Amino acid sequence: MSLYSKITSPSKSQTTLSSNCSHSIDIKKIKELPSYPWNQNSCWLDASLQAIFCSFLLHPQLYLSIDARRDWPLSAFPGSSKGQNVQPLESLRDELWEYLSGNQLLPYSIYEFQPGWGWFEQSIMSSSLYHHFFGAVKQRIWKCATTESVHYRVEKPRPSTGIHDVYPSTHAHYQGKIKEWLQERTQLKKAIRMEPHPYCWRKTTLNGEDDETHFCHENALEFEFWTSLPIIMVLELLQESAGSPPSWDFPKTIHPLAVKYGESHGIVYEMTARVFSNGTHFICHTLIPTTVQSPVVFTYDSMQHSGYSQYNASGAAKLMYGPNPSCPLGYWTNAVIYVLKGGHMAQQKFQELQFAEAQKQLMAVLSLTEAGFIDGSELRELSAKERRVWKGLDSN
Repeated sequence: MSLYSKITSPSKSQTTLSSNCSHSIDIKKIKELPSYPWNQNSCWLDASLQAIFCSFLLHPQLYLSIDARRDWPLSAFPGSSKGQNVQPLESLRDELWEYLSGNQLLPYSIYEFQPGWGWFEQSIMSSSLYHHFFGAVKQRIWKCATTESVHYRVEKPRPSTGIHDVYPSTHAHYQGKIKEWLQERTQLKKAIRMEPHPYCWRKTTLNGEDDETHFCHENALEFEFWTSLPIIMVLELLQESAGSPPSWDFPKTIHPLAVKYGESHGIVYEMTARVFSNGTHFICHTLIPTTVQSPVVFTYDSMQHSGYSQYNASGAAKLMYGPNPSCPLGYWTNAVIYVLKGGHMAQQKFQELQFAEAQKQLMAVLSLTEAGFIDGSELRELSAKERRVWKGLDSN
């Protein structure tokens, strides 16, 4: 886990995916970059590590937190023309691979083909620091109005997983647009479910069985939204049946809130990597910062060029963005990574704006760690005795 153990909190200054970083390359001179060479079904780990590292590379404060790979100048590597693997990076990859297997973080035996991102989720789920970078915080609030009263249920905030799953079954709902998928989680006005629940949660049970006694017969509204954004957002497209998942439109940038907040506070996601799979192999396209122009695309296939990623002149518009970027025949999008442009400061500003909007729209006073409350003059919190006849309040 040496690649991740040295991560520290990013600077509290706003950052951009600048082409003037000290680690930018001269694309006129450099056409390939060293990475992990394939070995015994390692492509699932190779491609995901490459995508994550390049996402750090485009964010200066995050990149400076990684020691291992920046310690070696490019001149230390012979190049793919020599037919030699990049031994230092191969050793790092193998060390991590053995750690994952030894700590039972892989679903299959060490040299079997593995899912692309399960290892990553298992590795970071126990660390609050890693979750700060890769996870969101979810908040759920229920509201039910009758002719006589209004009642709310405010649940305790829950951390999301570090990998954000995108299910094929939701493709039609979001019209295949990942922007809509994200904004339904980040914009309160879109967070309400399309249709009310067919029941209110206010019902009780007797003798362990549902006696159909309801204290409220109305239909409740459910709001579920994010109160904190991941700085690095990994979106994995899941397969619910054999074959490739449906094509989702992944744009160059996504604004979680209004565009003005992206411009003023950096609350905007910028794509940094796109991973592809054919079911038995993984490759990826990544953006690399340059000294003379916008970031350029490098294509990485650990089975090719001794593990060196190669400059791809086709450009980001063709290779990275949209529903069907250019990739080898038979491959589909497995995962996409976005980086929050404003980093830690943008994350904090988003939290501030979400809390203010929740209070404005729902009268909810929220936090990132404790169950919030509804601040209404005509509302009161239920007593412990009253709670006993409200089903499902364990999380409150």
